[in-house]
Amino acid sequence: MKSQIGLGVLAIPSVFHTLGLAPGIICLIVIGALTTWTDYYIGVFKLKHPSVCTSCRTRWNGAIRNPAD
Repeated sequence: MKSQIGLGVLAIPSVFHTLGLAPGIICLIVIGALTTWTDYYIGVFKLKHPSVCTSCRTRWNGAIRNPAD
């Protein structure tokens, strides 16, 4: 929820000024839906793979690889 509110809230007036009311509302709804779907997908991934704590630590060929190592 924080990502939906915080990512573009300061740019909304500029977007509406540039695009107009109807296209601005359409873009706002599309980006909100995309953000919601992405948050849901990340949540499902996190539930299926609780051992992955960050995006940098993933399983590769059965072993956990950390790029910092």
